[in-house]
Amino acid sequence: NILHTYLVGNHEGMLQNLSTSSAHLFKSIPQTRVIDEPTVDLYHQNITLCFIPYILEEEREPFDRYVLSRGGKPIVVCSHNDIKGINFGYFESKEGFSIDDIENQCTLFFNGHLHNGTQICKNGYNVGNLTGQNFSEDAFKYSHRVCILDTVTLEMTWIENPFAFNFYKIDVLHVNTAKTYIQQVKDNAIVT
Repeated sequence: NILHTYLVGNHEGMLQNLSTSSAHLFKSIPQTRVIDEPTVDLYHQNITLCFIPYILEEEREPFDRYVLSRGGKPIVVCSHNDIKGINFGYFESKEGFSIDDIENQCTLFFNGHLHNGTQICKNGYNVGNLTGQNFSEDAFKYSHRVCILDTVTLEMTWIENPFAFNFYKIDVLHVNTAKTYIQQVKDNAIVT
């Protein structure tokens, strides 16, 4: 009987303004809402929760326009956007919110846009992909997981998905090197 919230990302959107998306199907479930525009949530007593759905670079405003403090409470941001300067696969993001803004303007920042889960700064986390999709997700480096946040203590509990596909690329010239890598792979491994 708790409220469930879905944040619209770039893959769910059918229109540029995200008002129509596949995520809107979840609205038919009781106690469920879909966030398709920047929203400051007053539902929690202990934190200010700011939601930032996917926004195209040319429409994205400065970070402080989305992060609004309410009564001095800790600010927790849930986002689905690019983060400037972080790596995804072989590329570095040239667009998005700056890490300096994230570090200085909120207490915790969770992002779901990029598939490789990692800590991106002192208070920022790229949650990543829950299930595993392709070889750009190097399972030697990244886990498929969820975060449970205690909104009173701000304690985070990370839980790895034991059913996720784990993609590995192994480039070896000698059998002993291959054995070393193979011993490190997790269950549900997909290796090339």
